[in-house]
Amino acid sequence: MMGLGPYIGREYAHDLVYDICREALKAKRPLIELLAEHPEINKHVTREQLASFCDPMNNLGQAGVMVDRVLNSIKA
Repeated sequence: MMGLGPYIGREYAHDLVYDICREALKAKRPLIELLAEHPEINKHVTREQLASFCDPMNNLGQAGVMVDRVLNSIKA
């Protein structure tokens, strides 16, 4: 959703990805396939970009920094 936001708007991207997630579960198909097939999505991003958006390693943000702070506070 965050990766698509700059292209189609954050709110619309949220609703669209949410609906496609539900469809993927119902159809028992990989989410990435349905995202890549959707015309509103594939006109803006490639399958490779979608794979990057869906990779959890690219969505950790400041998680490592926060974990380090918590662990350091426990040591003190």
